[in-house]
Amino acid sequence: MIVWPEITSSQNPSINDSQKLREEYETAVKQVGSNNPAGLLKLYEIAFEGRSAEISEVARDKLLHFLYSRTELWIRVFSKIDLEKFKSYLKAGGLAILELPKGVSSEEQYKEEVGKRLESIRGNKKEMELIQYILVSYGRYRR
Repeated sequence: MIVWPEITSSQNPSINDSQKLREEYETAVKQVGSNNPAGLLKLYEIAFEGRSAEISEVARDKLLHFLYSRTELWIRVFSKIDLEKFKSYLKAGGLAILELPKGVSSEEQYKEEVGKRLESIRGNKKEMELIQYILVSYGRYRR
């Protein structure tokens, strides 16, 4: 669970915007937990738009957590958007995770486990293109 720093309206006049963004983030995470693809898209929007550097970074990292824990949903959802734009987003932000998922002890283990999950997916052309991009980014061989 994310512990957000306290922000008061005297510190930041846009307190309502920050609170709203945090609520959107929390709602999106809950949606993904229920296998609702809208949650992944909302997290991507929060991470991509950069309305708040802190929340954007947290959303980007959470997306990578879901790449690990909800791999098939993640691929299904993100293969349906503009792949070139999404690949640019991944390239700019990188695929390195800041906080490892529970039970994962290193970034190498994370990449290895994500790689295995991705390699087990059989999808359509766009899904396979996204999978291939991630596998190559993680230094795994082309299929």
